[in-house]
Amino acid sequence: MSKPIGYKPFSQGNYDESKWVEKVTFNNLQLNNKTLELNLYMYGIDIFIRDNITKKLTGAIEVESHGKYWDKKFKYNTVHFLGRKIKIIEKDKQFNYKKYYIMVNSDGTQAVMIPFDKLSKYDIELQNNNSCNKEPMYNIKNKDCIWGWDLISSYINNDLK
Repeated sequence: MSKPIGYKPFSQGNYDESKWVEKVTFNNLQLNNKTLELNLYMYGIDIFIRDNITKKLTGAIEVESHGKYWDKKFKYNTVHFLGRKIKIIEKDKQFNYKKYYIMVNSDGTQAVMIPFDKLSKYDIELQNNNSCNKEPMYNIKNKDCIWGWDLISSYINNDLK
């Protein structure tokens, strides 16, 4: 697996501002026989998925807003998933559950996802432009992502069977 080029330090302000994305995810994901649980620890994965029958953790979701650059229509050919987020997965490697990375648009009506295990197929690129100052990114083609709350829900439901 490619290693991220660097890590951005934790920002309490960014963390506080992004809490709405977790609420949007709770409200839009429709999972069968699963319960979403907020991770109360501020460092790490955002949301856990628990099986309602076995009570075991079966999945985890990292969420973030991509709102500054995406309102109603996603106008780019690729999605930039943050390379530094892989540290969360590396830290949780000992846990045997599936992990997903979801980004949400500015009003929460649209979302895009890639399972973390698929990120290893891609190289990390150092982005250096106005929006990403030396930020390591996975540059994923739109066709390789899962788009929309319904398709994301369906994918996770099938993946966690």
